[in-house]
Order: sequence, then C-alpha cells, then structure tokens
Amino acid sequence: MKIAVWAHPIMSYSNEPEKIKSDFKKMSEAGIGIYYPFACLYGESCYPSRFLKQVTQGDLLQQIIETAGEYNIEVHPVVAFASLGKHQAKPFIGNGAPEGHASGHVACPSQESNCKLVYDIMMESIENYKIQGIHLDYIRYPNVSYSLKYPCECAACREYRINWFGKEVFSGEDMKDPGKLYKELTMRAEFIKGFVQKIRNLTSSAGIELSMAAREKYTHFALAEGQDWVEWSKEGLVDVISPMSYSPDFNTFKDFVDEHIQLLKNGKSIYFAGIGRNSDKGELSSGELIRQLQYASENGVKGCTIFHFGALTDEDFRRIRLLK
Repeated sequence: MKIAVWAHPIMSYSNEPEKIKSDFKKMSEAGIGIYYPFACLYGESCYPSRFLKQVTQGDLLQQIIETAGEYNIEVHPVVAFASLGKHQAKPFIGNGAPEGHASGHVACPSQESNCKLVYDIMMESIENYKIQGIHLDYIRYPNVSYSLKYPCECAACREYRINWFGKEVFSGEDMKDPGKLYKELTMRAEFIKGFVQKIRNLTSSAGIELSMAAREKYTHFALAEGQDWVEWSKEGLVDVISPMSYSPDFNTFKDFVDEHIQLLKNGKSIYFAGIGRNSDKGELSSGELIRQLQYASENGVKGCTIFHFGALTDEDFRRIRLLK
C-alpha cells in the first residue's frame, strides 16, 4: 500500500535545507512515497510566481523537489480555489449571509476569472518545475451548510441563473424547493466538472498525474457542493481520489472506508483513504493512526494520505516503517 502526506511547507520551513533533508529522509525510511505540499495558499506561495506573493526566502518548492528526488519521493503541489487571496478572488457572495461570514471570502467557481487564475497557477508549476503531479483541493463550492442556506449572488451566478431559471437570485427558501434545488446543484456540478476536465487535459498533455482531496460525505457534502468525484472517477478525470475520512473514532473511519470502496469500485481512479492525524475532527494517537492504516491495507485499499506531515511524530514514523 502506498502512503502519501499532505504538508504545509510555508509553515514548516524557513530557508532550512538540512531540516528539509532530514524530514525527507524520515519519510523515505518510513516508506512514505508521495508528498502533497500546499505550496500556495490564500494568495501566498513558497516559490517565485507571477500570480502569487512569495513569502519564503529562496525557492522553497525547488529545494523540496530536489531533496525529494534524492529519496525517490514524488512531489504533487496542491492547487485549489483557496490558493487565491482575497485581493485576487471574486468571492462567493451568499444571499442573506451575516456580514463577515468566513465563507463569503471563498472564490466562487462560477467566476471565469477565478478558474483562469487557478489554472494559470497550475500551468506555472508544470512549466517551471519537475513535478510528478498536481493535487486538487477545495475544487468545489463552499461548505453545504453555507452555500445552500445562502446561495451565491455574484454577477456570474446571477447571469447563469437567469439562463437556467429566469431568476437572478435564489434565497434559502428557494433552496427548499426540490425542483429549484435540483437545478441549482446541477448547475454547480456542471461548472466544477467542466473545470476539472480542463485541468485533466492540462495534466494529460504534461504527462503527470492528477489527484484530489475529496469531501468524505459523498451525498451530504460533495454532491451539494458540485464535487461529484464518483462521476469523475467513472469518466477517468482524476487518477487518484483521497476522500478526507478524518475521525478519531475508528468505527466512523471504518464506515467511511467501506462506503468509499463501494462508491469507487466501478471507477477508473485509484482510491487513497484520507487519514487525519491531526485535523479539525480531532487528533489520533500513534496507535490509532496505525490502526486506521492497517484497516485500509487489510481491505485492499491501494493507498492512504495522511493529514498532515507536521503532525507526525518520530514514533509515528517508526510504526509506519514497521507496518510497511
């Protein structure tokens, strides 16, 4: 079973080549072979960019790629709508949302300029660096608890909704109408899928892998946010899918894995179970981390992605090495 990690190099390193080397040596010895770095986030990057503000000394991404190569570890930079800064993105404007609500700052996927900027960031990474893939995160609309209660009223959503419904703005009450809800969610799904198809063409032309972090609750979260990763798998749009099955409760994790195996069994994507060592859902002990890895392996899962590298301890690395 392959093991990958999500990582935050901007937070982890500050012109520290020896620390980078030490960390990749640990990963290699533990059998961790894929590194998904958030090399850009909220308008900032750890490398020189035409589109983002560099906040690190030197080209940290290049240092990581060179060091990873020494240890035969693949590097797949993470790119997302969250890669964009507030000053760059045209936001999702929730109709009726309380002022200052955090989700109001998320880039709306309906805005062509947002999609173009995310695409350009990917293109820049592919052109300038020897990477093995691109990893998608937050390729969707805002969280369902927000986006269904406060449908977007940005200019792009208004324009598209006129064509779909003859009405520019939806309210939370409109979203309780089954027909209107169905059409709104269909519209979202088409926008996101169209963008993923474009990204797929880019990575295929470059000869690199396209992977993604996915919402763990397929029907409750993913479909309502335009992220139909099961359909994308069936159409071969994504090579590797990592649903974020984060939970300190083993039975919850087990149920997620069992469900995801079934959802993806007829797809073309490789399934990696996402494990949250330390996430907003809680923190795993070292023993629980290994228990979740073992369950995935024993049930034929091809790989696991751990969130996140900075949370892993020396004891974790030792146990993962023994597991391998």
